[in-house]
Amino acid sequence: MLIFPDWFMKAPNGDLCILALCAEQGPVALLNEVTGTYRKHAGGTWSAASVAKQCNDVRLTLDLLNLHFSGRYFKLLRDSDFIYTSRRCQLALKNGLRREARQDFWGAVGRFAASKPISLFLLGVSIYGSDRFVRVVYWFTAKIAVRTRIRRFFKRDRQINHDWS
Repeated sequence: MLIFPDWFMKAPNGDLCILALCAEQGPVALLNEVTGTYRKHAGGTWSAASVAKQCNDVRLTLDLLNLHFSGRYFKLLRDSDFIYTSRRCQLALKNGLRREARQDFWGAVGRFAASKPISLFLLGVSIYGSDRFVRVVYWFTAKIAVRTRIRRFFKRDRQINHDWS
């Protein structure tokens, strides 16, 4: 019998959580045949939701699963998160929501810079265009470099003042 954890009621995508929790209990198998149907309709909570809400719900669900599994499937869950983030950015661009696509992209930089640098770069190019994105990256890295130099300067200054006292 499957016992649901406390966080289950907070998960927006219960189907995905149930599948993961069942797989945790024992072996699972893929049935390579149609065993059910999926129907989109206006009354559905998922189909009627905006792309932004769908992506945020998926991200929350993946974060809850990552906590439940204590990071054992972090890479797999992070890859899924990147796919949904990319999809959201592309759909925002397609619908003419450039600002939203750029906000989502910069929100993703912190999550994916270490694990998916090339894919993240390509996503940025698709959002900004190649020339503009290279200028944005240059500006961003220059800004970080200046901040780092300022922090190091003040850190050295504090150490020098401390040595004199």
